Amino acid sequence: MNEILKHLYQQHRDAERMLTELTEAVRLLRATGSNGSEALSALSGCRAAIQGEVDAHFRQEEQSLFPVLGRQVGTDEGPIAVLMEEHCAFRQLQLEYEAALAALEVGANGDWAERLERAAAGIVSLLPGHIQKEDEVLFPMAEDLLDAAAWDEVSSLWRQASTPPSP
Repeated sequence: MNEILKHLYQQHRDAERMLTELTEAVRLLRATGSNGSEALSALSGCRAAIQGEVDAHFRQEEQSLFPVLGRQVGTDEGPIAVLMEEHCAFRQLQLEYEAALAALEVGANGDWAERLERAAAGIVSLLPGHIQKEDEVLFPMAEDLLDAAAWDEVSSLWRQASTPPSP
């Protein structure tokens, strides 16, 4: 198996662990309320994982694997189009989660805990199916269709995408 695919599969296992942690953090929030520092700390840790690992994973796919594989299978419809739509949906949920968590961290009044729970539920609902589509459809497709030259291009683009953006 290609090293990049191995890395992507591993990122998926890491994301699945993050989803478990997110589910537990939301349960803790429900149990302790929005003033519970343990819940807010756990939710903040999940935010860091999303901002770091999940964002990097999406960027690496979108800037390396998707364009190269997209020349073979297209990007306007089919698996890459579906996955890109899901990346967009995830980013919207991420923004809602981050806004709600930031409000809770400063003690803002309002329905921020409920908003955070809705965003977290959306993330927990979306990502497992998304991961399954990549693991069972996209990655095997890439393995079947991309030759050594295409993988070299993916690798080059991957290195560029793996460099954090400049401020």
